[in-house]
Formats: sequence, structure tokens, C-alpha cells
Amino acid sequence: MKIIIKNLQKKIQIRPKEVRSTVLKVLSSEKKKADIAEITVCFVTDRIIKSLNSRFLGIGLPTDVISFSMNDQSDSKRVVADIAISVDTVKRNALTFGVSLRRESERILIHGLLHLAGYDDRKAGQIKRMRQKEDQYLKIRR
Repeated sequence: MKIIIKNLQKKIQIRPKEVRSTVLKVLSSEKKKADIAEITVCFVTDRIIKSLNSRFLGIGLPTDVISFSMNDQSDSKRVVADIAISVDTVKRNALTFGVSLRRESERILIHGLLHLAGYDDRKAGQIKRMRQKEDQYLKIRR
């Protein structure tokens, strides 16, 4: 699997090695690594993620993470995935929940990866299940 990391912000330091490790850890455990040929993880600002949220989901507000996946038009078995993470929202969440930026960044990345693995968070039970999975992956040492 090809992992591309893009940093379109200057507010927090990104650790590419840790991002790659988390991507591989979650997708391997969720049996999705073989399904995804290429994944791009992009760290953006609230302004950018608000635009994406509005354009693709019809919600004119910033959010923490948005995940997309689609089959490559040239090869229907090849899945290409994108995750956009708002560092502004990560910073606010870290302050709100009293955790480090690093930990909240990892949680949000895991959350986006779980969406790619088929998890949803629209109902209370789904939210609880995703939170349990996030906690499970946060406990696994790199």
C-alpha cells in the first residue's frame, strides 16, 4: 500500500513515521490493508475542511476528519482513499478533552481510518463502538 502524507498547515508538527505506523496498524488489524492500494492523509486547516465538508457532505461547518474512498477507474479492484484532518479542530479537541495534541491527532486519524474500514458514527451505538475501537488502537504500542 502506498501511503502519502500531505501537510497543508503550519500550526502543528506532523510526524510522518507515526502517521504511517498508525495507518498500517489500523488497516492491517481491520483487514483493509489489502483492499486499499493508495491512501493520502492530508493535514489541513478548518477553512479547508469546512470547504470539503460543504462540497462533499453538504455541511457548511468545519469537522475533525473526513474520509473518502473510491475504486480507481482504471482498475476496479484498486481502492484509493483520502483522509483530511483539521489541525485546528484537533487543537480545540485536545484542549477540551485535556489530552496532548499528539494523542488527539492519533485518535482523529484512527477515527478516519475506521470510517474507511466501514464503521459509522451516526447513531449512539455506532459512536460507542467506534470510541471503543479508537481506545483499543490507542493502547497498542507502535
